[in-house]
Amino acid sequence: MTVKFFPERLRQLRVQNNTKQNTLANHIHRSSCSISNYENGVYEPDLETLTLIADFYEVSTDYLLGRTDYPAVPAYLPKAIYGQYTVGRFLNLLKHLSASDRKALVYGLQVLEEARFPNKE
Repeated sequence: MTVKFFPERLRQLRVQNNTKQNTLANHIHRSSCSISNYENGVYEPDLETLTLIADFYEVSTDYLLGRTDYPAVPAYLPKAIYGQYTVGRFLNLLKHLSASDRKALVYGLQVLEEARFPNKE
């Protein structure tokens, strides 16, 4: 995984939170040298380590990787809609639908809404 933003984001979070490299290293079961190497872009963390760092700083892995500029995961995203489908998963699925599939989904939602709330005006 080529991670362009990670070293900068990690250092920024560590400094903002007044965390020493050895404190973070102890928490994620790595060496201080590993933290230094991550911050200097020498090495990249594996997925488990990336998740541990995100949990430690209470940010999303997407933020650490530079995929979003919003550090925290909005609270509504992990909420279950039905079964294994969360709001976040549903939104991700929507993003990958074709235009015709989106149109069909919107039509289905409109039919459902009219059936459930016939006098919404």
